[in-house]
Order: sequence, then C-alpha cells, then structure tokens
Amino acid sequence: LPNKLTIRVLGVDTPEKGFRVKCDSENALAQKASHFTEHTIESAKTIHVELHSWDKYGGRVLGDVLIDGNRLSELLIKNKLARPYFGEKKSSWCQ
Repeated sequence: LPNKLTIRVLGVDTPEKGFRVKCDSENALAQKASHFTEHTIESAKTIHVELHSWDKYGGRVLGDVLIDGNRLSELLIKNKLARPYFGEKKSSWCQ
C-alpha cells in the first residue's frame, strides 16, 4: 500500500463521522461529504495538495486540496457539505 497522509481541510467544518456523530442527519451528511470528496478526487485530472501545518491533535496535516484548479474547501461549502470555519464555536449539524 502507498503511504497515506490524512489532511484536515483548512477553513471548513464538516459533519462528524463515527463515534462523534450526534444524530442521523449529521451521519447522512457526513457520508455524503465523504462520497463527494472521494468521487471528486477519483475523477480529477490534476490534484495539488497545499500543506499548512500539523493540526493541534497531531496525526493530521492542515491544508487544502486543489482539484482541477478548484479548492476542495470551496467545493464542499458550495455543495452545502461543509461550513466556513476559522476556530470559532462550531454549530450543530443536527436540526
């Protein structure tokens, strides 16, 4: 297997997955965001990764991914799969 780097996309808050999920709608949206990201990357002609720094929890790098010239962060926000986030208190994804 190739080496794997986990990136936390800088500037966005996405719905949680796994044990952090607070409700069914958050889980569904998280799955949709993951599928969108995977599909977008798999169908890309060009991918560039911008690395900024290690996140405060360690193990992940803060950065963004440019996919065919489009920022993943902006694509997720545009498709309502993420919200802009710059360190303020996060809003719930559960309605």
